[in-house]
Amino acid sequence: MERRRRLTRQESRLVTRAKLVDAAEQVFLREGFEHASVEQITEAAGFSRGAFYSNFTDKDDLALSVIDKRRRDVAKVLKTFQRISDPEQQRAALRNWFSKQWQERDWIALHIEFDRRAARNPVLEGRLAELCRQEIQTWADPLARSFSSDGSIPAVTALALIATCRGLGSVGFRAAPDLDQMCEAAVRLVFDRVVGG
Repeated sequence: MERRRRLTRQESRLVTRAKLVDAAEQVFLREGFEHASVEQITEAAGFSRGAFYSNFTDKDDLALSVIDKRRRDVAKVLKTFQRISDPEQQRAALRNWFSKQWQERDWIALHIEFDRRAARNPVLEGRLAELCRQEIQTWADPLARSFSSDGSIPAVTALALIATCRGLGSVGFRAAPDLDQMCEAAVRLVFDRVVGG
């Protein structure tokens, strides 16, 4: 029987940090940023407040890590489309994925809530702006590799798609079937026009 290697202190800290980020993601999406407490997050992760404060300065710092985790998760999904060799199938898969992003209402609500919070805090706003630039690049790289350019800049195309998702998602909060149908049609229209039909 093979013995499991003990984690180094650094490895153990990274595992603790990842568990706190995962727990915070679930708590933030369920409760919203403002209503989520450090106690709820640490309890969900199975750690103490001490573990929280040895990994994050405050709840804002943790929220930025949650947002960055989401960006990295999206990057993994987008990379899977690069493995599709047929350009039409690749485009269809990306279009299908994109057409569902406006329905991520909990994420959109969290972004709106945190954006408003950051607007009142210049340091937080600067850190969130950097994450926004990274998110745009996360979307732009696969777009640049997958689709022929019509002269548009991939980062601008990515920003248009991200803004479309968040904007249509906020309209979708109204939970009206006719608005949902219009959002579904609009997201396909925007994708086809922005990425190129």
